[in-house]
Amino acid sequence: MLGGRSSHITLPIVLSILHRFSSTLFGFLNFFILARVLPKNELGIWSIFLFVVAAFEMSKGSLLKNAHIRLILISKNKNHSIIAGSSIFVNVIFTILFIAIILLFSPNLSNWLNTGKQLSTMLMLYIPGLISMIYFAHFEAVQQSNNNFKNGFTANLIRQLLFFILLLVHFISGKNLELFTIVYYYTLGNFIGTLLFFILSRKYISYTFQYSIKIIKEILGFGGFMMGGNIITQISSNLDQLLVSRYLSTEYVGNYGIASRVMYAVEIPMNGVSEALFPTFTKASGDGDKLSFNNYLEKSIGTLIAIMLPVIIIMVCLTELIIKVIAGNNYIDANEILQIYLIITLINIFKHQSSNTLLSLGKSKLHFIITILHFVFSIGMIYLGIKEFEYLGPAYAKFLLSVVSLIMWVVLMKKLIGINLSNIIKQIIGFYPTLFMLFIKPSKRI
Repeated sequence: MLGGRSSHITLPIVLSILHRFSSTLFGFLNFFILARVLPKNELGIWSIFLFVVAAFEMSKGSLLKNAHIRLILISKNKNHSIIAGSSIFVNVIFTILFIAIILLFSPNLSNWLNTGKQLSTMLMLYIPGLISMIYFAHFEAVQQSNNNFKNGFTANLIRQLLFFILLLVHFISGKNLELFTIVYYYTLGNFIGTLLFFILSRKYISYTFQYSIKIIKEILGFGGFMMGGNIITQISSNLDQLLVSRYLSTEYVGNYGIASRVMYAVEIPMNGVSEALFPTFTKASGDGDKLSFNNYLEKSIGTLIAIMLPVIIIMVCLTELIIKVIAGNNYIDANEILQIYLIITLINIFKHQSSNTLLSLGKSKLHFIITILHFVFSIGMIYLGIKEFEYLGPAYAKFLLSVVSLIMWVVLMKKLIGINLSNIIKQIIGFYPTLFMLFIKPSKRI
């Protein structure tokens, strides 16, 4: 059961949210600099480069980290070194395959996205950075399987801080900033972050390399569907930028990039809570207590909607100011896109938390099938949106998809675990009086 665990999971939740907040904050700061020193088309190419790299790291993480954590938690302190060895073996093979894809196909991808040779060259220059991330990802999985989120937060913070400082120094110097130089800075940040992570993780690391074909199959069996789903999700979430680059121009990619960055920032609470609670709820799933998942889902959705609703309303009213602060007046035409994406974020709360619950229950195959269907419809809708509405087409398409997806997830959760929408509404309504009482209680004691 989940009772009595609040002190055990509070710190991981806080650190996970802080990690995502710091990542988003540095993303904004970096974008603030790059939007002022790079031409629009080069900023679009950098956005696509980040998408490709993030898609790889996220897919690798979904394949390895959650499977690694799950196997450690259910192994009852047996074969931990073999699990770790099998995990890093898959990590290395997966990275080698991705490097081979870069060497063979990145020129074609670069041409297809109208980025000339720049995107392909940037990806090739980043290969040393990809190799360093083999160890970084492994250390993170090892730490989180021991419910230690502190060292991962520290290493990620240093990695991001170093990259930002290098950009800032270059910006202050007034020198021209080349895309290739940015890749070098990004790679250096990875190396320093990985070295620090190793120092912080020494007591958790097994230095004897052992692996098991059986465990490798278990990792691939559990993580395979999650990896496939997350790859598709990552592509789907950036499909607007890819198709805009393909059918319109890379100059428009930056506008959608701004909206996506703000969207990611607003999603920090839901993403942080989901990541931090995954180990705890995965362990609890062995009890077969669907009621616990039901209550968790209703409370998490209701609370998140109650917290984010006023935030979204305020941000929708201030989108023009937000864009000016982040990127300047040159990107003010992203205003309507940002407003639509903020509303989509609010709609997607139910989908996001339901999706995480599905994975916690071990239904990664069903999650993968749903993700595939969503991806197929996304391609068709965004393509039609571009044809009908050009620049704003992807935003309209994603809004319609989010509404349809919400209906589908509500039906699925009602059938699967008997979720009660009235309980979610009660949680939303009751949140504000509860919060108000927390503020006025101290004054009554005075």
